[in-house]
Amino acid sequence: MSVLDSYLSKQRVYSDFISSPPSQNLLLSVVIPVHNEPDILSTLKALSNCEATNNGVEVILVINASEQASENVKQQNLHIVNIIEKFVASYSGELDFHYILNNDLPQKHAGVGLARKMGMDEAVSRFAKIKQDKGIIVCFDADCTCAPNYLIEIENAFKKYAPKAMSIRFEHPLSGVEFDQRIYDYITDYELHLRVYKNAIAFAGLPYGYHTVGSSMAVSVMDYCKQGGMNKRKAGEDFYFMQKFIQLGPIYELNSTCVYPSPRVSDRVPFGTGRAIGERVNGSVDHLLTYNMQSFYDLKELTSMVPKFYESFDEIVRLPVAIKCFFKEENLISKLLEIKRESASLTTFVKRFYAWFDAFQLLKFVHFARDEFYPNQPINLVAHQLLIDLKQNNVSVNNTDLLRTYRVIDFN
Repeated sequence: MSVLDSYLSKQRVYSDFISSPPSQNLLLSVVIPVHNEPDILSTLKALSNCEATNNGVEVILVINASEQASENVKQQNLHIVNIIEKFVASYSGELDFHYILNNDLPQKHAGVGLARKMGMDEAVSRFAKIKQDKGIIVCFDADCTCAPNYLIEIENAFKKYAPKAMSIRFEHPLSGVEFDQRIYDYITDYELHLRVYKNAIAFAGLPYGYHTVGSSMAVSVMDYCKQGGMNKRKAGEDFYFMQKFIQLGPIYELNSTCVYPSPRVSDRVPFGTGRAIGERVNGSVDHLLTYNMQSFYDLKELTSMVPKFYESFDEIVRLPVAIKCFFKEENLISKLLEIKRESASLTTFVKRFYAWFDAFQLLKFVHFARDEFYPNQPINLVAHQLLIDLKQNNVSVNNTDLLRTYRVIDFN
């Protein structure tokens, strides 16, 4: 039994939704969760306007709602089906569009994680049918558009570098006529927060400084199956999913194309971009705060000591107080002893340490440090400070300039 077939037999929740056979040259499958979307047409047009690829591309739209969703939501989903069908009927390009409709997902699991999983597992099944173990599953969102070279750049990067997983460049619009200017200002702050956090992680010397944005990632079908597929989380599914690949080693960052997510307000998930913008709009959050840089200075001290722990634990007494309180000194020594027993070399020791102190532990630490030691600070203050720490020329006078500076850092 192939890796793909084995995965489907063990991990799949639903059987095939799409009855038509896949193209024999299918290589890319773009999976899009769709829930109560006001403007799916812009997304369809953006993909259909992409430059031609060398191999087949399918777009799988997973139109979904909970069994307990309102009738308005379910009716909007049916309206989306009509829009998709009309679009496909008039479309004469090379992409193959398919949709899955399920308006009665179990309340316990209904959400973006399950929707992504349904579509990604369907993609696995499509690749399995043609024995395509080099297939690529691309995650996109229904409120996004993309650069015209989006599909061909993904195809070329997987062909050239064969990554297990990929993080794709993204940029929210910072101005326009679709939204009030304050929405663009709010999304500027939020994207700046995301980029500062990513770069602060790298500054601290931690090996997981990557963006994990659900609309901007792709994986090889083989590695998707080997890592157990997508989870069913209602939010943060992208973060948890990508951590599995980050643990395997560096993931590929594709900067030669771009995804453009919407800055809209959304209540689809309990946290994330749409919720953060909504909190600013309704006044529950006056201005965006982010993690204090002192947390990352403490982490930088920790990472500098990790190799020394292989020989001796004497350095533990020199750890910052916040780090020692988070770990509890005795527990840290016990864990280090356990890791050392399982490590035949320094390289293995360091790798095992970061498999334990992973991105989840990091997030727990910065929240602990925020609550007990270092209160959050305004995003522009932290962004300026990190640029100084990174020895970057900083002539930014506002958050928009700061964000553009961080985009350049990420791009390079």
